[in-house]
Amino acid sequence: MSGGGGGATTSASKEEQKNVPANAGDRVADKPAPKAFTGGDQGFLDLKLSNVETVNHNTKRFRFELPDKDQVSGLSIACQ
Repeated sequence: MSGGGGGATTSASKEEQKNVPANAGDRVADKPAPKAFTGGDQGFLDLKLSNVETVNHNTKRFRFELPDKDQVSGLSIACQ
């Protein structure tokens, strides 16, 4: 039985939600995550290989760690 109705929800108030850190790390949701790749005169960025996943016989997915745990890549998607 799935309960979708009723008024008894356990959601926090807006004031409480404002002070809760975002998904990972201790970053506050109001502040954007720092970008690892800034462009311009940034130069070479050394990244550690964290995982290699075999997708099929001729494809592998390489995952790299960014310098700081709370960073995002900062790269835009070229196409979908």
